[in-house]
Amino acid sequence: MTIAFTKRFLNVDEAAEYLQTTRRNIYRLAEQNKLAHHRIARRLQFTVSDLEKYIQSQRVEVRTWEDI
Repeated sequence: MTIAFTKRFLNVDEAAEYLQTTRRNIYRLAEQNKLAHHRIARRLQFTVSDLEKYIQSQRVEVRTWEDI
């Protein structure tokens, strides 16, 4: 299933596909306030920009022996 990510909000399934993870992981990240979300009509909704911010926050810089 391919989704055109032009919608304003993505649901849990779409967010999971975007982040290449599971629905369960999306719910866990939202519950732990690690993933920004909106609750609209009792459903979790995500913006692509918030998902991109989450991706960037998970970036790990490569360290070299000179850095140690």
